[in-house]
Amino acid sequence: MYYLKEIMDLRRSFEEAYNSKRYADAIDSGEKMRELYRENDACASPGYADDINNLAIVYDDVNIHDKAKDMYHEAAKAKKALWGEDSD
Repeated sequence: MYYLKEIMDLRRSFEEAYNSKRYADAIDSGEKMRELYRENDACASPGYADDINNLAIVYDDVNIHDKAKDMYHEAAKAKKALWGEDSD
């Protein structure tokens, strides 16, 4: 659980970058969060699902739709694992 502070810091950086339209920085922070979740075997958490969904939005905003689609599917998969079939 030691990684959660780092996730929170990255989440704050992600939000600040996104709100400032610094999309490359937002993607960088989002991908770092994604890696931390994976390294800590925490991809079945509500935070992961939300963070990956937010990362997908950024990829959509910069017209990298294939990557966005993959992220949306990943977020939906995590939500389904947490809350069942009706979580879409």
